[in-house]
Amino acid sequence: MSRQILKAPAVIPIALAVAIGLAAVGRAGRGGESVPVSREERDKRIVELRRRGLTYQRIADEAGLSRGQAYHVVKHSAPELVERRKPIATAERVVELREAGAGFQEIAGQLHTSVQYVLRALRRERPELARLTLRDLGLTEEEVRENGRLGQLLERQTPVVARRMAERYLKLKELADEGLSQEAAARELGLYSGQVSKYARRYGIEFARRREGRGRSRDF
Repeated sequence: MSRQILKAPAVIPIALAVAIGLAAVGRAGRGGESVPVSREERDKRIVELRRRGLTYQRIADEAGLSRGQAYHVVKHSAPELVERRKPIATAERVVELREAGAGFQEIAGQLHTSVQYVLRALRRERPELARLTLRDLGLTEEEVRENGRLGQLLERQTPVVARRMAERYLKLKELADEGLSQEAAARELGLYSGQVSKYARRYGIEFARRREGRGRSRDF
């Protein structure tokens, strides 16, 4: 008569169960009984695993919890281990920062997003705030005050046109502040003096009254 070999049921070592923080398996009691691990012990183990660098998902898988539960255990028991979350870039937050006077690049930096996202959000929610301003060009507060007329002109333009106007204005303003005449500025920029005169009237720039010839025309 052949002897039958009876296989003992697989048993998870209690030490291993405690080590990985499983709440459903506990310490060994009398007669091999399983005593549930207390929540305090489980939470301590979860924190320890987090200190070792395990992800919340890995901890959750090992502890038989959801990722959110593992996160809240760490947040409650060891808040210093919870990373500071980056600000969420929402259209509402973009609008708030823009209304406060922040530039496109500044908003993108604060919300850890792209300038393109900032522009899309503004065009969708508040189109009037999507127009380029002097601050978007990196001008200081003093420069913004000095160039108020340009700011008014930019308000009616698209960002692309406004940027080109601003660059043109700042070049002309710099030459005028140096004391150049319209003719000298035209020669410096490769424009006809009549073109410089037109831009000067549009932007409210005053050049020195001195004639010094004409310049050649080129794209500006």
